[in-house]
Amino acid sequence: NLVCGYGVGLSAGLVCGAASHQDGCLELQPVYYDDVSQGIHDPATGAKNLELLTGDPRVVAPQNGKGFDNTSPLYVLQKYTTATSPVHVADGVEARLIEAEAQLRAGDGPGMVTSLNALRIDAVNNGGFNLAALADPGPSPNDSLRVDLLFRERAFWLFATGHRLGDLRRLARVPYSRAVNSLYPTGVYTHTNTVYGNNTELPVPFSERNNPNFTGCDYNTP
Repeated sequence: NLVCGYGVGLSAGLVCGAASHQDGCLELQPVYYDDVSQGIHDPATGAKNLELLTGDPRVVAPQNGKGFDNTSPLYVLQKYTTATSPVHVADGVEARLIEAEAQLRAGDGPGMVTSLNALRIDAVNNGGFNLAALADPGPSPNDSLRVDLLFRERAFWLFATGHRLGDLRRLARVPYSRAVNSLYPTGVYTHTNTVYGNNTELPVPFSERNNPNFTGCDYNTP
C-alpha cells in the first residue's frame, strides 16, 4: 500500500514509481481526499487539495502527462528512485510523531504543536527539511482541529510508506471515533460508473484464507 489512494490524499489518476508495483503504476481513487478536513471532494466541482501534490516538499510526485486511459493525470512517484531503494520500516521521524500524538492524547495540545514544529525545523534528523512553523488551531470539541493537524502532518511525513490506511482505520476507532464515511471515499467511482464499496482495509489474500487456521475478518470494520 505504498502509493494507493489512501496513502496521502493524492488526486485521481496514476502514480508511478519503481517501488510502487511490478509494472510501475497503481491507479488512484478518482476523488480528491483532503487530509485537513478528512473530507472527500469531487474533482468535477473543482474542489481539490492540490497542495498535497505540489505545495509541500515532502510529497514528491510531479504530474507527467496522462495515465493509461489517456484521461487521468499521471503522477510520478520520486520518493523511491529504483526498485531496490530502501524503505524505512521505522525511523526517528515516526517516533517523534508518536511522541506528539501521546502529548495530544494526554491533553497537552500546545505541547503537541510545539513538538511538530520542532520536527519541521530539525533538518539534521528529518531528511533535510526546514519548514515554516504550524499555528496551533486551538481547542475544539474533542480537540478535533489538533487531531486534524496531527494526522495531516503524519500524512506528509510518512508519505508513500504504507501508513495512511492504518491511520484512517485508527481515526475510525476509539479515542477518535470518526465516522467511516468521513474518512474513506464514498459515492460514484467515475472511471467505471460504479460506487465505492464498504471495505475499510485490504483484503486477506486467497493463499492466507486457504489456511485452515484462518477464522476470517470483517473487511468493513476498521
